[in-house]
Amino acid sequence: MKRVIITLFVVTYIFINHNSLAAREKPLYDPTFFQPSEEVVTPHISWLKPSVTPGPRVLFITHRKAMREVIELAQRMDMQYKVFACEKNNQFGETGIGVDSSWKLIQGNSAEELTEQLRKDLSMDWDVIVIGNIQWRILPIDCQYEIFKKVKAGTGLVGCIPKDGRDEFLNKLLNKSPEQEPLQLIEGIPWKSLPAFMKQKDSKTFLRSIFSTSSLGNGRICLINCNPPVHQMLTPGPTGRIQA
Repeated sequence: MKRVIITLFVVTYIFINHNSLAAREKPLYDPTFFQPSEEVVTPHISWLKPSVTPGPRVLFITHRKAMREVIELAQRMDMQYKVFACEKNNQFGETGIGVDSSWKLIQGNSAEELTEQLRKDLSMDWDVIVIGNIQWRILPIDCQYEIFKKVKAGTGLVGCIPKDGRDEFLNKLLNKSPEQEPLQLIEGIPWKSLPAFMKQKDSKTFLRSIFSTSSLGNGRICLINCNPPVHQMLTPGPTGRIQA
């Protein structure tokens, strides 16, 4: 009887310990959880694909729900790109606190793991860094510094950072008057025929209403002044009545 009890105790201990380890093990998700796929092709016009010149090297820093817009760009122009996706537009990675401690905790998706990945991505050479509809303040402070360092060396910084997601330093940088108005940004846009902008008195006024521009060292910064819906990265949501 004693031997049976000991055997049952050992089996129970092993079973509980095994289940405990299994519960703590992070699930491994498909790579498309972190990187968008070009497998699904949508109707599009290939503006610069193929291109006669090598495409730009672009790092997209966005959030997971807005990654598809990168593919929409990649379908239309040649570029060498990498996507870094935060957990949400207002959250960098999983924290392990609250709801994050239950059914989530995906391998590679913790704030610490994502920080290391972003540092690795920023260590590479890029022509342009695109910030896609995330709050600037959620990025690790050393990664913010690395982005500005790259911009100062000549990398372009473009994209969309909602105004309520910009910090004091970024606002000061954007409020700095550029040496000249980058009017080439709006060349070819028939803005005077668009109802939303018909009251703008000239091209400079229209430009300032759409973009926040500045420079830092050898690099330029251009952010779109809009608040895209959660599943979009750069383009504003539709307006007016939309049929379901």
